[in-house]
Amino acid sequence: MQPPTAPDLPRRTLYEEILIVLSLSLLASAAYAIISLLSAPLKGGYVASANQTNVLARQLVAIAFSLAPVWLVVHLLRRSGEGVARPTRGRDTAIRADPTPCPRT
Repeated sequence: MQPPTAPDLPRRTLYEEILIVLSLSLLASAAYAIISLLSAPLKGGYVASANQTNVLARQLVAIAFSLAPVWLVVHLLRRSGEGVARPTRGRDTAIRADPTPCPRT
C-alpha cells in the first residue's frame, strides 16, 4: 500500500500558507525584536533629532499582525473555492432609504 500523496498546489499558495503560519506564530516576535534592536542606543553615539521614538513602527506592526487571522480566513475561503462575498449595494440602500421610523416599545 502506498502512502497518500500531497495535492499539487501552486508554489505561490505554499509560500502564502508558510507566511500565514509564521505571521500567526513567530513573525510578530521577530518584528518586535528587530524594532527593539534598532531603537537601542549605540554606545558613545549622539544623534541630534527631534523625536526618536519607535511608537509608529510598533503601531504599524501591531496592526499588520492583528490582521493575520483575517488573512488566514480569506486564504482558506479562497482555497476552498467559496471566495469572499461582497455586500450588495441594493440591500444597503434599501435599509437607509426606509423613511418609516422604528416603533418605540
